[in-house]
Amino acid sequence: MSKKPTKQERIEELEKQLEQVNALNLQLSQVLKMTEEGQWVVISMVDLNRYRNGIDVLIKAGNALDEHLGEFDPTEDGFAVRQVWKQAKESDKF
Repeated sequence: MSKKPTKQERIEELEKQLEQVNALNLQLSQVLKMTEEGQWVVISMVDLNRYRNGIDVLIKAGNALDEHLGEFDPTEDGFAVRQVWKQAKESDKF
């Protein structure tokens, strides 16, 4: 017959499990998993931040170009380019 664990032993067992779960959560929080064409792709937080920074730079450049075209290119072509930029920024694919 197996011995039933004492209350203290059960508490220690649960604390150990909690530590393991916390360690796993920390590891998971440092990695973003995405699906790409049905495959799992692992991206580190460093890479994710680099991509975010790159996107931010592209948005700033697009905004500057939009402002520049608005001031100096009031033609139909300038308007069309600004409309494409506006649609791109509002898209959920950006």
